Amino acid sequence: MFVSLLTFIVSICHQVPATREILGSLPNVFSALCLNTRGLGSFVRCDPFDRLFKVLLSPVYLAAMRRRRSSDPMGDTASNLGNAMDELMRHQPSLKVDATYAIIKVIS
Repeated sequence: MFVSLLTFIVSICHQVPATREILGSLPNVFSALCLNTRGLGSFVRCDPFDRLFKVLLSPVYLAAMRRRRSSDPMGDTASNLGNAMDELMRHQPSLKVDATYAIIKVIS
């Protein structure tokens, strides 16, 4: 079941719906998948960071990441997503290198 869930999550990274709720929940889903050694290994093999970071730079997703001037409980999506990714890296330090390389690849 775990492998099928991970396969689903990785496949959805190709076409992540451009909503604040989905984007904000991905790092939490990633964290849950990485709770044990088997899950972490499967997660790393799927190379999710390259896919996710490329998706987030698409103009379609930039609108969902834009800060809204309201008292929306979701707050600033980009900031929340960054904080959640930071939390993932803090809990799974072995992912830092892959995430850093993916960021460098996207901005270069």
